[in-house]
Amino acid sequence: MRVLVLTHRFPFPPDRGDRLLAYRTIEVFARAHEVHVLSFTDGDDAPAATAALRDLGVHVRTVARSRPRSLLRTAMALVRRTPLQVAYFESARMAEAAKSTAFGTFDVVAAQMIRMAPYGLVAPARYRVALLGDSLDLLLTRRAPFEAAWKRPLVELERRRVGPFEQEMARRFDESWLVAEEDLAGFPDDVRPRLRIVPNGFQTDLLAVPLERPDTRRIVFVGHLGVPHNVDAARELVREVLPRVRRRHPEASVRLVGSGAVRAVRELAAPPHVQFVGFVPNLADELREAAVFVAVLRFAAGVQNKILEAIAAGVPVVTSPIAARGLGLPEDGGGLIRTGRDAAEIADAVSAILADTAGSRARAAEARVWVTRTFRWENALAALAAIERRLAASGSGATGGGRARP
Repeated sequence: MRVLVLTHRFPFPPDRGDRLLAYRTIEVFARAHEVHVLSFTDGDDAPAATAALRDLGVHVRTVARSRPRSLLRTAMALVRRTPLQVAYFESARMAEAAKSTAFGTFDVVAAQMIRMAPYGLVAPARYRVALLGDSLDLLLTRRAPFEAAWKRPLVELERRRVGPFEQEMARRFDESWLVAEEDLAGFPDDVRPRLRIVPNGFQTDLLAVPLERPDTRRIVFVGHLGVPHNVDAARELVREVLPRVRRRHPEASVRLVGSGAVRAVRELAAPPHVQFVGFVPNLADELREAAVFVAVLRFAAGVQNKILEAIAAGVPVVTSPIAARGLGLPEDGGGLIRTGRDAAEIADAVSAILADTAGSRARAAEARVWVTRTFRWENALAALAAIERRLAASGSGATGGGRARP
């Protein structure tokens, strides 16, 4: 089939959740189909990023986005009902590019998040998929109580707009993909038949990391360190969890790993017990040295890729009940991971792991088996194959096929 993928951020490098999901989806689609990508670019994307997609056999088009104009559109949207993040990505040039028939008609258009959904509705395609990922309504509902007082009204305003918009897009697309079962709860019954759960995947090379943990007492947190839920998690880990753990394990230390760190995260560094690492080219090297992975996610939604990667690498995991639910596990982690409702409970769980090496290794091994059964990037390819069968059954067949050749 011929597939058009619309992304609000150029999907390479895959250094944050939305980019990672877009890139891996494009990668698996390109194994069996002709894939075209139409993406915004903000001027910071390196030429090598485009080359990385073309190396997959993908056709790439971009539309430049002006940050000042995006901010102006967002401000003007305050008097409308459009979600601010949708207004931020409004562009006449993108609309024209999406509507263009110069590249023919597509069998499927897949639009990333509600930000690109309006363009997915106008693209010349036979079947329309909204790649919603996480429920933004759920995420904003959980995030609002943790925001600063001055910012909370703006987050609440966005939440009130996002919910109805998500539901309307789900009604207008042929189907919408979510990554977690719990995300279904925010959608009304008439929309749910159009929703499909397509779980994320992880780097399979992490399965080669040995289950044996070094005796380092090293606590690792990995994530894009510029997004609110990860910034909050890093602060909670360093300020609230680590001091409690160090009362029982004085040699315990924290490493903060990930790109995009804001100043508030960088300032958490306090060597030797708290190290800000930043981006690492090989995540396996970092996880191989971790005694425990801790994600104090007080607000989040859907599947957290960082936790999948830690589990795949055989690292014992401690996180929050909401993160466990996003993975489809009970709030207590179902015996595969440990959870805590607050800093004290998380610190207790971390201390228990550090004190019981053999038991932690056994739990990590079981968790690794579980994650390989459930989470694969190929889930997206299987969902696309189901659409191909549906289109074939309609009698008109697909407009093309095979891997793209730029």
